[in-house]
Amino acid sequence: LKYHELYNENGQCYLLAPNGFQCTRYWMCQLHGDELADSMFKFCQRFRSLHLNEREFSLTLPLHMCSYDSTMEDKHIPQMLRSCYVYALYTELCHNRGRIDGKGMLHKVMKVLELLNPLTELYQKEAATRILVV
Repeated sequence: LKYHELYNENGQCYLLAPNGFQCTRYWMCQLHGDELADSMFKFCQRFRSLHLNEREFSLTLPLHMCSYDSTMEDKHIPQMLRSCYVYALYTELCHNRGRIDGKGMLHKVMKVLELLNPLTELYQKEAATRILVV
């Protein structure tokens, strides 16, 4: 999800890799399983429904990168960075949409980003452990 684009419009579902490779939903289900492929497309559909501009979108990426990880020794640095990025996103949303709509949109963005945690767990369970047989 970080390096690929998922498209789910007009019933056409496919993944577009950075190198231009396209993978249809059928092959995503074959490679990753139905549950994971469906979850990925549902997340992307929810995320795209926010209609974020490029600056707003670019501020959401570090938010997920700074989310809690139980393996980290120093948890204060990611929390501090996350606070800074949340404030930057809030400021950008308020600048573009006004204070009230910006605050509401920040809440929506944070709710959608929370969906990445179970999606990551599902990926680790379903896809990361698979071995492809040739």
